[in-house]
Parts: sequence; C-alpha cells; structure tokens
Amino acid sequence: MENQTDSADKPWISATFAALAAYFVSIGIARFAYSPLIPALIKEEWFSASDATYLGAANLAGYLIGAISGKWIGNRIAHHHLLGLVMLIVSASLFASMFPVSFMWYFVWRLVSGYCGGVVMVLAATLILPRVPSHRLGLASGLMFTGVGSGIALSGLLVPFLVEIGLTETWIILGAISLVLTVIVYPFWPRDVQSQTVPSTVQISMINHAFTLPLNSLYVCYGFVAMALTAHMVFLVDYVARDLNLGLGVGGQIWIAFGLGAMVGPLSVGALAGWIGFRYALHILLLAMFISIGMLLVDHSLPTLYASALIVGATVPGVVSVIAGSIHELTKSDSSLNKTAWSLSTVAFAVGQAIAAYVYAAMYAAFLEYTPVFQLATAIALLALIINLFSAHWQNRPSP
Repeated sequence: MENQTDSADKPWISATFAALAAYFVSIGIARFAYSPLIPALIKEEWFSASDATYLGAANLAGYLIGAISGKWIGNRIAHHHLLGLVMLIVSASLFASMFPVSFMWYFVWRLVSGYCGGVVMVLAATLILPRVPSHRLGLASGLMFTGVGSGIALSGLLVPFLVEIGLTETWIILGAISLVLTVIVYPFWPRDVQSQTVPSTVQISMINHAFTLPLNSLYVCYGFVAMALTAHMVFLVDYVARDLNLGLGVGGQIWIAFGLGAMVGPLSVGALAGWIGFRYALHILLLAMFISIGMLLVDHSLPTLYASALIVGATVPGVVSVIAGSIHELTKSDSSLNKTAWSLSTVAFAVGQAIAAYVYAAMYAAFLEYTPVFQLATAIALLALIINLFSAHWQNRPSP
C-alpha cells in the first residue's frame, strides 16, 4: 500500500511543480516581465515608445502561433522533450535581449518566446492533469497556473530594482532564473507520453462536436475576454509610470498587486466555481473584470489602481480555470473532445490577445496616451459579459 501511495502521489506532485515552473518561465517571466520594463526601455532610449509597445505585441503574436501549432507538434515530439526544449528556448530569448541589437532582433526573440508560451499552454496541463488523482485535480490545476502569477509578482519585485543597475543586467538575471528552473524541473516531466498522430477521421469527428452552439459562444466570449485583459497585461505599468507620472517605482508596485492577484486567482476562482458552479462563477468574474478595468477611467488614486490591478490580475489565470471547467462540463468528460475544445479555446484567447495588442499599440501610436486603450478595453469587457449572459439564457430556454 505504501508503494502504491508513493507511485500515485509523488509523480503528480513533482510533475505539477514542473508545469508550474513552465508557466512561470514561458508566460510569467517571458511575457509579463516585459511590461514593467517598457518604461525603462523607453527612458534608456533602447526603443521609442511606439516600438516598445509593438514589441510587447510581438510576444502575443508568437503565442497565437504556438497555440495553433502546439497540439500538432505535440503529436510528433515526446512531450517531456518538447516542454524542456521550449523552456530552454525561452531562457535563450531572455539572454538574447541583453543588448538592443535592433528592433527586428528584439521582435524575433519576443515572437519566439511567445510561441513557446503558446506551446506550453496547450500541452502542459493536458500532460499533467491525467496523472493527478481525481480528488487532487482542483489543487493541481490551481498550483500550475499560480506559476503565471508568481512570475508576474517576481518581475514586479525585481525589475524596478534591477533596472537601477542596468537593463543588460536585468535581462541576464531573468534569463539565469529561467535557465536554472528549466534544468531543475526537466527530470520531473512524465516520461511515458509518446508522440502519436490521431487518425484524421477521429480528428474530423472531434472537431465537428467541438463546434456546438454552447462551445462556440464560450470560444467567442473567451476571445473577447483576452482582448479586454490585454490592456492591463501589456500596458498597465507604462500607463501608471508615464501617463499618470507616478514613476516606475509605483508602476512596479502596481505590477506586484497584479501578480498577487494572478497568484490567488486560480485557487480562489476555483473555490467559487466549486461553490456556485462554473457558469455563475464566469458571470461574476466577467462582471468584476468589466468594473475593474473601467475603474481606471474614473479614478486615478492609488487605492483604485491597486484594486484594478489586483482584480484584473486574478482574472487572467482565474478565467482560464473557469473556462477549462466549463469546457469539461460541456464535453461531458469526453477526454478527446475535451482536449480538442481546450485547444480551440486557447487559440481563441490567443487570437484575441494578438488582435488587441496590435490594435492597442496602433492606438497608442496615434494618440500617444493610453486612455483610449482602456476605454476600448472596458467596452470589450462589457461585450464579453453580455455574450456570456445571453448564451446562458439561451441554454436555459426550454426546448420547444
């Protein structure tokens, strides 16, 4: 019995830690550490304000490509090799950013790191969760996605201090942290997953079932959620530091609040969903997102900025867990259909992020301020809430 307990418990714990580290490196650091760096990149004249915002968008474009191709490449390369490789590439992208070689050099590496983040998002959870005991699924899922929030919080703590030393040193330290974690967790990835190609007829059947009306509305809603959240995810620190003239120190503190929200989001939202159900939890989460983004338009006091960052930070990974649970309910525990629907929802989120990032960057280039960006993000958040409410109402209608 003791041996059975060891084999059932220890592997999923170590594997969950590996997934946490993968999210920490590929999304928490590679994507979100860039946000508090934007003001410093502009101040030190590495890039213009417009170029810096477009470079932030490049990571999200890469994420879209990774989300689309992640399942395909995962069917051809053993998952533990692939996940270790993409974490290594992310570490290399951070080291490659230590000098402002050129806009295109930075653009390529930001694109590559985003691609790796998309691959991790598609594959890590589906690799780990099937190995988790059923009574530990909520805990494991929450722990994995706290990797994102941990990366955000660490970047908020470190970056304001590191940039005082130098931008080059900042990138080197971030790269070193990522590389060390990559090496430490590589042995923890499950080794018994072999690459395999699903027959085309099975793929077609799964895709057809993955485009039902309830799932379609969920994909659309999730895409709009991504568009609304992107304003905070990419531009919040620069908005606080330069538009509101509060400086990078306050911007870093606001980013720490965002990261703390992202750390508690998955577990707290998961607990809420367990109490009232995934559908109603999604309603509440979208309403909170709409209010917390809109708060920035009416009040610029520090308590409002902290509250907005904290709530939206919790929404970023929290909505992932709620959407994953909603998909699980709608697919009626069909494993193959669940994976297909999850992959499609990840693509929808990535499309929303990429579109919003470039639209927002273009808006900033045109207006040279972020207020119009957050106005549009607030409107999109309201649209996502309306779509979700109408979808739930339609599903609750009695059959004729």
